[in-house]
Amino acid sequence: MFFNKVDLSVSAQADDYLAYCINKRNQFSRYATAWKITMRGLLLLSIFMASFAALIPAIESWIDFRGYSQEISTMFAALAALSSAILGTLKCEENFLFNRKQRHDMEQIIVDLSDPDVELQDIRGKIKGIMNERGDRE
Repeated sequence: MFFNKVDLSVSAQADDYLAYCINKRNQFSRYATAWKITMRGLLLLSIFMASFAALIPAIESWIDFRGYSQEISTMFAALAALSSAILGTLKCEENFLFNRKQRHDMEQIIVDLSDPDVELQDIRGKIKGIMNERGDRE
């Protein structure tokens, strides 16, 4: 089901649109989850690395770092800065929110498709709007 691709034909019916929208909704949900995990992972990495950088000089009396405590602390600080920079560059939160919004838009179309008197032209226009929004963003 993960790689299930559904395309719309020229003579698509309401059931075809429903299958397409469900597939897209699930896809946007997976993307949102991936961005959320990436965002939280990089944030946690940054927090831990910054904490370790601050703790190394404090625990030097307990643990023998063989004179490398300053270098180790600097490496942890650099990793914290790097993960923070990657987090900002990837725009993880922005991408997470964008995919969540797209998933919500698809869910609204799925609800619209439950109406037996639905106009497929309207549905097609809404789907096209979502796809155009995604295309304009990339």
